[in-house]
Amino acid sequence: MAGPVEPADLEISTIALRGVLQYEPRDLTISVGAGVSWRELTYMAGENRQMIPLDAQVFFVFGGTGANVSGLSRVLFPWQAVICAETAHIACDEAGAPERFTGSKLITVPTPDGKLTPGLVARVVTGVGVEHHSQPRVVSITQVSEMGTVYSAAEVRALADFAHTNDLLLHMDGARLANAAVSLDIPIAAFTTEAGVDVLSFGGTRTACSTAKRSASSDRRRPSAPGTSATCASRRPSSPASAAS
Repeated sequence: MAGPVEPADLEISTIALRGVLQYEPRDLTISVGAGVSWRELTYMAGENRQMIPLDAQVFFVFGGTGANVSGLSRVLFPWQAVICAETAHIACDEAGAPERFTGSKLITVPTPDGKLTPGLVARVVTGVGVEHHSQPRVVSITQVSEMGTVYSAAEVRALADFAHTNDLLLHMDGARLANAAVSLDIPIAAFTTEAGVDVLSFGGTRTACSTAKRSASSDRRRPSAPGTSATCASRRPSSPASAAS
């Protein structure tokens, strides 16, 4: 019989994947390997008088599910809940990963067009302070939605204002963020960080990046960063002690 398996040190490096695969400044897209750092990305854009408009600390992960799960995990405790549209990607297309890895419940809301509104969210903000209920903590929206509809900057701001008034956070699954920017004809920051979004997942693979999703941590209310995260988080949850007080 074989003996016990000896532990082995394993190090995976992306240093060989630091190249720029394609960059055409006039197209406003850049395709890079997974080893390129955020500093290098912003430097390359700056050389062409361009910028990536996210005032945030950025982390790269593989895949949109990883981005959403890691971002939501940073602002949730297991007894808290995420409110999302019933068509949301986190509810329908991520194989239960958000609930499995955050430990938090997803509260889905029927919508006519895939978009949440303050009125729709208000209907499910119930059981607050009741120890037998999952406590609502995050409102999650998708930009562009799974039904192809786009949140305007004003709609995002209205949701953010409602969320913050009710001690909730706003997460944006930005799988098609660049498409929304083109549709709205405004900078990405105008309907994300400037509109009050607290946690942002940005889909790089749909924006010519090579197998990359990224996320950013806003300087406004930055939580401590984990080793590998890919979501823009700006508020961390209250500690158990303060939540109980």
